[in-house]
Amino acid sequence: MSLRQLEEDLETYTTRRDEVAAFRAGLSHAQLVEHDNRSDQELGEVTQELEENGKDMDAIDRSQLEQRQLDLIDFGRGGLSRIEGEILDIKTEILRAKNRR
Repeated sequence: MSLRQLEEDLETYTTRRDEVAAFRAGLSHAQLVEHDNRSDQELGEVTQELEENGKDMDAIDRSQLEQRQLDLIDFGRGGLSRIEGEILDIKTEILRAKNRR
């Protein structure tokens, strides 16, 4: 992957992290627990739908369901940690790419 693409990915993930952090910061502890429990349940349903019917869906419907799945993962329990892990991986790849120059 090119350095430019890595930097664009870093910007995308940083923006996503900020969105998720702001959303979660606006909820009380009780609201977070309720949100995470609902998200876990809906994620299971979306994942099952993709597994059972994903091949039969048109590309747009499948893409929308996959985006919903990603939103549930990112905004749900552990999503912020996952995004921060991706950011760390991208930063590591950027450093490697710069050192190869």
